Amino acid sequence: MIETVMAMSIVTLCTLVGTLIYGSIIKTIPPVVRYNYQAETEKSLEKIILTSDINETKETFKSFEIQTKVINKRNGLEYIQIIVTSGQDTFVTPLFVKKEAI
Repeated sequence: MIETVMAMSIVTLCTLVGTLIYGSIIKTIPPVVRYNYQAETEKSLEKIILTSDINETKETFKSFEIQTKVINKRNGLEYIQIIVTSGQDTFVTPLFVKKEAI
């Protein structure tokens, strides 16, 4: 009788752990989506750095959205956030850019 209860407890515990692990795997972002938004974020950073084009933008892709926000402009130093939204996850890349006087 005790062996049966212990066996049922072990099986229940293993099922619970398996369900928790499976649930956490399902919630993660697929690697392809992560690589895509990282590549697009790097493109946005390069565009800002090379062209000094510092404007707020919003781009929508198939599985994520990239938004560029200019938070603070003071004394030629600008604080920019590149915000990536994919499902319920949000990733923020901060960037400080100094505009040179021409």
